[in-house]
Amino acid sequence: MSAICFCTSAQGVDIYRWVDDDGHVHFSDKAPARSSQPVTRMDSRQFEVSRERRREAEKRAAHDRERSAEVADRIERERAQQYSSGSQPGNAASSAAASPPPANDCAVMLRRFQESSECLAPFMNVNGSFKPNAFETCGPPVPYPAQECSR
Repeated sequence: MSAICFCTSAQGVDIYRWVDDDGHVHFSDKAPARSSQPVTRMDSRQFEVSRERRREAEKRAAHDRERSAEVADRIERERAQQYSSGSQPGNAASSAAASPPPANDCAVMLRRFQESSECLAPFMNVNGSFKPNAFETCGPPVPYPAQECSR
């Protein structure tokens, strides 16, 4: 019972806002001991997400996870087909990213860029480099076709 009371009391916490003598704005759950400027109390409940919006966000997240799983399954099936046909996924000849799209077909180039980016995203490190098996899994990165599509 105390855990329920604790969780309920954690929501709707008062937030205090004030400007110090140097003009810096501060926010805290505790009012300053002293301040030469007025301290404004704000109720944090106005920032809480409604149950309906939370459900919508959870539904979108579940849909995104399903879509990601579908894409991963499709990629895995394509790789299995490549191996069964004798071509290797790392070869330029078998890589969809390496085969040139029809001349100046921006829609195709943008789609390939997006697919490449989505595949490589989980392999990207914080510093922008890629984890070791990124290119074996996704093939080489497809550059953004800005120059080709701006003509």
